[in-house]
Amino acid sequence: MQAQDPLQEVDIGDGSVKRPTYISANIDPTLKEKMVELLKKYRDCFAWDYNEMPGLSRNLVEHRLPLRPDKKPVKQLPRRFAPEIMTKIKAEIERLLKCKFIRTTRRFPWLCCA
Repeated sequence: MQAQDPLQEVDIGDGSVKRPTYISANIDPTLKEKMVELLKKYRDCFAWDYNEMPGLSRNLVEHRLPLRPDKKPVKQLPRRFAPEIMTKIKAEIERLLKCKFIRTTRRFPWLCCA
């Protein structure tokens, strides 16, 4: 899906770290200036990475699969992706692991990524 209006990237960071966000390219220039000023004023309310969400409750974001102990999970064949997409997937998985947002499982070793 794409936005109806074309989007323009604006940096609301403090200069040391880039904080990109997107606003409509069709917005009036004076309104755009006020919008960017407002976003910069409240930039501490936004998170660009999982490291910036230390107070996030695990009960709110952690997903668990209800597995019955007497049943074995169904093993599916790995899904095939184009090589250029696979590198992006691996990079995202590494980033999530590094931030400790996800972790590998020990219970079902065949579920772990290779």
